[in-house]
Amino acid sequence: MRRSLRPSLATLSAVALVPLVTLAAAPAARAQDAKTACRDAYEQAQLLRREGKPHASKGQLEACARAECSDAVRADCVKWLDEVERSVPTVVLEAHTESGDPQAVRVTMDGTLLAERIDGKPIEVEPGPHAFRFELAGRPPVDVNVVVFEGQKDRAVAARWAPPQPPPGTPGPGSPSPLEPPAPPVPLAPLEPAGELPRPIPAAAWIAGGVGVAGLAAFATLAAVGTAKKNELDTTCSPLCTPGDLAPARTAFAAADVSLAVGLVAVGVATTLVLTRPARRTHAAVVDLRQGGAVVGFAAAW
Repeated sequence: MRRSLRPSLATLSAVALVPLVTLAAAPAARAQDAKTACRDAYEQAQLLRREGKPHASKGQLEACARAECSDAVRADCVKWLDEVERSVPTVVLEAHTESGDPQAVRVTMDGTLLAERIDGKPIEVEPGPHAFRFELAGRPPVDVNVVVFEGQKDRAVAARWAPPQPPPGTPGPGSPSPLEPPAPPVPLAPLEPAGELPRPIPAAAWIAGGVGVAGLAAFATLAAVGTAKKNELDTTCSPLCTPGDLAPARTAFAAADVSLAVGLVAVGVATTLVLTRPARRTHAAVVDLRQGGAVVGFAAAW
């Protein structure tokens, strides 16, 4: 008896149900994978925060703050993400040359590419010491080492290139040609005094003036003392005062006269020295300090 080659109804039903079961199980598998990823990001974010890496922790917190994660995980991640964003430091790259601020500058940090060009925008980095290298076409690289602190925002990291130096032996601007003979030194004419010559006051005039002022001051003091003594005698013993009573007043008046004479003579001497003081002349001298043609002149007074 020949067997029928047609599949039974049960077999056809089982084959038809396989794709349906697979399609029904796919969402559950994806949901389980999403929960596993959320849990891993949740744990990794906490570990990176403890290691002092807020920038790396921020990426994990963003992953576990997604809607696919459970409410408890997402609540913690959203809270921590706000804290981490405040602690992540940022740097702003700068480049300067003698002609301006170039943008086509390649920058690496700790050996890893950080920026292909400079755009002035802040870049998030981890806190701590970093070694930056700025590379500009046609110029030597510039290395900048900085310490970036946690929470520090917009820390400027700048590279500056000095103007390129000319090759050795190249004359600079304004330099004479090596084939051109140096010009002979030009002597300077003696300096002529402009207007009235200076006439400094000699030291002797200051000394004589001081003595004159002191003499006149002594005269005023002694005259006052003598007058006081005389007034006292007028009220006590005049006109029957003895020579001994009159001696102090006479001595004070005599000393006042001597002081007045000394003061007037000293003032006269000081006045004479000031009026007859000599003028000081200014002379010119020339010093040749050149090896290629420079002459320096200066004025000296004596």
